[in-house]
Amino acid sequence: MTRSHHSNSFKFSTLLASSVVLSGLLLVGPSLPVTTTHAAQSTVTRDASTQAAYAINPPNLEMIAEGDTVVAGSVDISNAPAGTAFTATLNGPEGQQTVNVDADGTFRFQLTNPAGANAAYSATITATTPTGTLTSLPATAAVRAAGTVDPLLGYTVPAPTISSLQDGDTSFSGNVNIAGAPAGTSFIVFVVDSSGTPIAQANNVDGSGNFSGTLTNGASFKAGETYHFTAVVQRQADGDPNPFYKYSSYTSVVPQSVTPPEENPLADYTVPTPVFSPLKVGDTTLNGTIDLSQAPANTTFTVTVTLPDGTTTTVTPDATGHFTVALNQPVQAGQTFTGITTATNDGFTKTGQQGSITETEAENPLANYTVAPPTVNDVFVSDTTVTGRIDTTGAPANTTFVVTLTLPDGTKKTVVPDANGNFSFPIDAAQLGQNYQLMVTATNGAFTKDSSSVSVTVKARDNGNGGNTGNNGNNNGGNTGNINHNGNNTTGGGRVPTTNQPSAQKPHITLTHENQTVFPATSDQQQSWLTALGIALMSLAGLLGIHRRKQSN
Repeated sequence: MTRSHHSNSFKFSTLLASSVVLSGLLLVGPSLPVTTTHAAQSTVTRDASTQAAYAINPPNLEMIAEGDTVVAGSVDISNAPAGTAFTATLNGPEGQQTVNVDADGTFRFQLTNPAGANAAYSATITATTPTGTLTSLPATAAVRAAGTVDPLLGYTVPAPTISSLQDGDTSFSGNVNIAGAPAGTSFIVFVVDSSGTPIAQANNVDGSGNFSGTLTNGASFKAGETYHFTAVVQRQADGDPNPFYKYSSYTSVVPQSVTPPEENPLADYTVPTPVFSPLKVGDTTLNGTIDLSQAPANTTFTVTVTLPDGTTTTVTPDATGHFTVALNQPVQAGQTFTGITTATNDGFTKTGQQGSITETEAENPLANYTVAPPTVNDVFVSDTTVTGRIDTTGAPANTTFVVTLTLPDGTKKTVVPDANGNFSFPIDAAQLGQNYQLMVTATNGAFTKDSSSVSVTVKARDNGNGGNTGNNGNNNGGNTGNINHNGNNTTGGGRVPTTNQPSAQKPHITLTHENQTVFPATSDQQQSWLTALGIALMSLAGLLGIHRRKQSN
């Protein structure tokens, strides 16, 4: 959307080019009767008890196409004084004609001849009241080629917003809401004074709708008079050299009198800086005070506190200067809160210096408490849990505990003990010589403390008694060792017993024969092999014995 202006062609000279003479504005007084002067005309009936200056809003004409036999338009009459009646006057190639304005502000002119190419029309609105008449600024429209589309059709021009004016001001500024304007539209703002005379225009409406202007010929705004501001848009249709124009309703402003400044009771007063109470982790309120001892009479105060997340909250101190702020979340370590005091007296305000408070480390309830290391039960080969107990005797109130287990591969597990302090960790089947580290961590509020670390090494289970060695020279095996204790089962030259062995853990079995090599049994297949080897060795020994006896014979 184009916000910069086209040429400065749409000036007051353009608006006032017709022969219509503006009769100005009408001052409506409290004695204005609520009557109708022309029964056939639209009549405004509203309260006129308050004196106000009134100007008729400019009308807007609908697009006139070549060959049209009707010229139509509308005007905003909603703010007219009570008893006001309206007529519309059209000037064009056929001369001048006047019609009544309907109650909704619309009007229509019937042309004697169809509108011709390159013709132009202008229309004004006249308001008639018991105390006089006044006429609006003119609306102008050029005849368009048939089929031309009005680019402003359906668009309502927003009335401008004007910044406050004071007596003696020579310039003005404000804003017009340009959002939603058709692409290529440019804006101008006009000012009409209380006598009905256009006195200024602002052509510099920027891309945000802001504008400013200066009154001509050294004129200045006068307190008590009413000034009217209207926004005008202009937009050219494709292939049409004549722009379309459309007015907004008026915005009326009365400049304020400039009064001598009042004596400020706070001028020499130093507004107190808020002093905050210490904070600790977990606090949900912030307390503080301000010194009211030197405050001027009738001074009131507020304290605005900025929280760590950037949000602010404002509270009113009590009669002693104390204030409390409810926090949106508990205080965390190291957070900073700031506050500033505002004093108000007889319409004057003054702010003081900023105060701040940073959370300071609270007393550690675990400082003098020694966390006992865990008591850990023995762990044996093939165990699948590590169990133990912690001692919480003497722990400060609200202290919680967790136990951390470090596995042989360095990974860690944690578990919360039960109400009696017992804990259990599931592990993979323990292997002989593996080491497990355990430690207890106590937590109280934002504080934690660890125990010393303890370790447990995986042990072999208790060994059973081995069997008696069998006699050499026969195949009788020795007694089988106590399998339930996983003892080493040995045989003396006989066969190796292999029955009733647990499948998950094979007993450590050794075979001996006349102080020969020891063979550990590591699987069922190895045991079968060793059994066969033992039988073969014993057979060989028997054969050697027979051979010696034959030689001796």
